[in-house]
Amino acid sequence: MPNRAERGEAESRRRARADLCAIFAAGLRAVDPYALVARRLARAGARLEIELTSGVCRLDPSRLRVFAVGKAAVAMALAVAEIVPNVPGLVVAPGRPSVVPAPARALRWIEAEHPLPGRGSFRAGRLALREFGQADPAQTILVLLSGGASSLLEAPARGLSTADLRRSHEILLTAGLPIAVMNRFRSALSAIKGGGLLAVARSRRVITLALSDVPGDAPATIGSGPTVAPRGHVVDEAFFEAGNGLRSGREVWQPGKLGEGGLIDARSASAAQAFLQKLPRRVREFLAGDPGRARLALARRPGAAPSLRIRHEYVVIGSNRDALTAAAAEARQRGYAVRRRRGLLSGEAVVAGGAFGRRLGVASRDEPQCVLAGGETTVRIEGRAGLGGRNQEFALAAARAARGQGWAILAAGTDGCDGSTPAAGAICDDAVLARIGVPRLDNALRRHDVYPLLKRSGALVETGPTGTNVMDLAVAVATR
Repeated sequence: MPNRAERGEAESRRRARADLCAIFAAGLRAVDPYALVARRLARAGARLEIELTSGVCRLDPSRLRVFAVGKAAVAMALAVAEIVPNVPGLVVAPGRPSVVPAPARALRWIEAEHPLPGRGSFRAGRLALREFGQADPAQTILVLLSGGASSLLEAPARGLSTADLRRSHEILLTAGLPIAVMNRFRSALSAIKGGGLLAVARSRRVITLALSDVPGDAPATIGSGPTVAPRGHVVDEAFFEAGNGLRSGREVWQPGKLGEGGLIDARSASAAQAFLQKLPRRVREFLAGDPGRARLALARRPGAAPSLRIRHEYVVIGSNRDALTAAAAEARQRGYAVRRRRGLLSGEAVVAGGAFGRRLGVASRDEPQCVLAGGETTVRIEGRAGLGGRNQEFALAAARAARGQGWAILAAGTDGCDGSTPAAGAICDDAVLARIGVPRLDNALRRHDVYPLLKRSGALVETGPTGTNVMDLAVAVATR
């Protein structure tokens, strides 16, 4: 039978887990996509008002068309339909409502695949290109963009097949590259990404409301930038007519120089080189020659804003920063002194988790402490892998690094999904490490097969799909 001290420790661990779950839930509520969209829209008599960075846009709601894509597409589209009943448009998401509310019945729903594009993704891509190209010029297209769009909406660039594109996506997922670099490659191979949809829209007005799932909230990286033209070039008539006739300016893509000149950072260069060697031959040849070389160069170039012949406004309505702010407020309300780690979590999950755990130090006995961080790490897989995800690996590595210091650590994806598992992430502390054992833990991390151990240990965070996506949150609270 547990003694008094053991019962006290168990109660501290239970309370820490409850606090971690509540803090994470507060972060999720702050990035609820329905509320974020509804906050930007209002009816003013016969007009619809949309709050943009540049001011309030007023338009005729009967000339509005919705295009929603991403993990949050359903909630975002329903928010618009509630304010503008029977608004027409297309919604592309991993699923669809079991019962479509009456105001949203004019919307067309397509279920597409994630994390790899599939038949639904390519069908959605064809429809999107057609809708953007054939829409009434008097209409305004309201794009509702969220994480997951890179896979859910796809169409190959001229010269590539859907099989080429799917295989390239598959290789990218295991390459261990930062999301910004991944999406540069995706943009180079796609007819939709890197401004593809914006190009076919021609003179039509396009407004994008985006929920960011990328570091820095760069529009060109969110969903691989379907409505953001590649930076540093002029979109000319060749772009409109050919879809890939881009003027590449001074830079071209050279396979042997990926890490030079800051075009792709040195840390990612070796992973990028390994990725390139695994690509199908036709894809390598496409990237090595025109127009693929120009597409990749433009997808990654920093530079001046493009000169466009279309009207486009883009607003990021929610991000990881918003989730962290709400999580910090919840932690303070629960009596914690809060520290927010500067910068974003990135790099290999086990390495980043270890660094996070080591920086925690010994938990203070004088006041409850909470440490918060956000971002998105990677897992580079070589050969066969088991079941797991970046957040599960991060939590275990962080707890191992902070062992004996009095911390419980949560790492979870705000979309409710982590890697190849149904879990969002995990909560790990000294008790979880003791149940697993160091030899088994090291072996599981090496084989990327941590999910079974965490499941048996009762350490998983399971939310189900949340309907939002703003990268990941890491939260540590003192258990003493």
